[in-house]
Amino acid sequence: MSPGGHKRVARALAQRCRAAAEVYLDELPEPIDHGAHDAGRLLDLMVRRVQATADPAGAWLTWTAVAGAFPTAAEVQEARRTIELYPPADAAIWLLGRCQVSPRSIESFTCEMDVLVGAVVPSVDYCARVEHHTGIQRVVRETLPRWDIRHDVHPVAWTDSGGIMRGLDDVETDRVLRWNQQLHVARSSTTSGPPRLVVPWRSNVVLIEVPLPQLYPALQGLAEYSGNEVTAVGYDAIPVVSADVRPYSEPDNYVQYLSVIKHAARISGISVSAAQEFRGFAEALPSQGLPAAVVTEAFLPGEAPHATAPEQTLTERPIVLCVGSQEQHKNHLAVLHAAEILWREGLDFEVQLIGRAGWNAERLEARGEALIGAGRPLTFRRGVHDQELWDSYRRSRFSVFASLHEGYGLPVAESLACGTPVITTNYGSTREIAEAGGCLLIDPRNDDELVAAMRSMLVDDALWTRLSSEARERPIRTWADYADELWEQLIGSEGDES
Repeated sequence: MSPGGHKRVARALAQRCRAAAEVYLDELPEPIDHGAHDAGRLLDLMVRRVQATADPAGAWLTWTAVAGAFPTAAEVQEARRTIELYPPADAAIWLLGRCQVSPRSIESFTCEMDVLVGAVVPSVDYCARVEHHTGIQRVVRETLPRWDIRHDVHPVAWTDSGGIMRGLDDVETDRVLRWNQQLHVARSSTTSGPPRLVVPWRSNVVLIEVPLPQLYPALQGLAEYSGNEVTAVGYDAIPVVSADVRPYSEPDNYVQYLSVIKHAARISGISVSAAQEFRGFAEALPSQGLPAAVVTEAFLPGEAPHATAPEQTLTERPIVLCVGSQEQHKNHLAVLHAAEILWREGLDFEVQLIGRAGWNAERLEARGEALIGAGRPLTFRRGVHDQELWDSYRRSRFSVFASLHEGYGLPVAESLACGTPVITTNYGSTREIAEAGGCLLIDPRNDDELVAAMRSMLVDDALWTRLSSEARERPIRTWADYADELWEQLIGSEGDES
């Protein structure tokens, strides 16, 4: 490394140590204009404090300041034991050498950091990075802007290695907080320099989206040892409960996710069904000597914007809409099978599938291509933006969501919010949604039931009219309602500004 590079590293290290020492030590020495010497003095004081208190949160913070990355749970233990056994100077030298070889430190060793004390810190790495906008991303992008208006929140992304949190750039802020105000044109985030690292301290870290697997090691260390409180939105346990219809690597990744969630203080399920899954997991934790998280549920809303397109009429060719990522557990092949049975009976209708191609979608695509090649009125629509989606709901005679397992089933609620009836699954969260009316319930594993339900919705105008009326008369639950309830469940009054 060049002399200039050494100076940058020393300056960044000194800044991180001082930022950490300001919240951890009772008294601080005056800064000196020599990065390495200043960092050395501060590191010595923090090591002595950890040694005197045997404080795991202090060890976590000290490692973070030195490495520019969060330690794993094993690394916190390693640091605590070393600091306990060796003189402060030797322990500090060990820490400097150990952190330099951490693969998660490479990209952030020259970065400075801010420590957020007593803050609410939602982790939104995936939503910040991508334009993808279904399910979980819709929840984040509807909820966080409302939190941002009413509360003091600090959304964060992560460094590319998954080593530590960082602030959002302008493009990422737009994706997370201003999605409904921007034109959804894919843009690349650009930064003029190294990212500014973010370290929560005595804060509430909110896992409002499901983190990507590369974040789990750092998150587990944070959740177990940092002294921060971790709370989470509980979406589903599909990767372990319905592992047979998910990618083979997903159950293993989900188990790592559970290694983080088991240290959460509060979890809010997106339905009663989802909450039951997480509550069952939480209730097993005392067998490990861990307290069970408080698990509640905040039901997702079904709120639709004002119409910009006419609704379906009885005189038009019926459109059957199927919205959702094209994954095996969404059961699209059953919908295409039922449609082909009805097309062969002579019924005239169009099927539209809206959603991205997901894992193991090859069979669905092959079946769809065969039907299209045979002249069937079937359309795959991908990259559909929000207003186009809402217009599609309203133009459709009904929608079908025959999923085998859901945490909620947002397309069911959204279709009903547009006054469009739904054929959906007769158990779990979709049954919960259906209780307020507007749905025909079927066993998604029974092809005959799905065929009969679709036939009835296509030919029985009285049934269609009744269910459409029920859909329009459903009580309205808004995203503002959900955001307020979720805040109360995960943060409560202690997260509000005085």
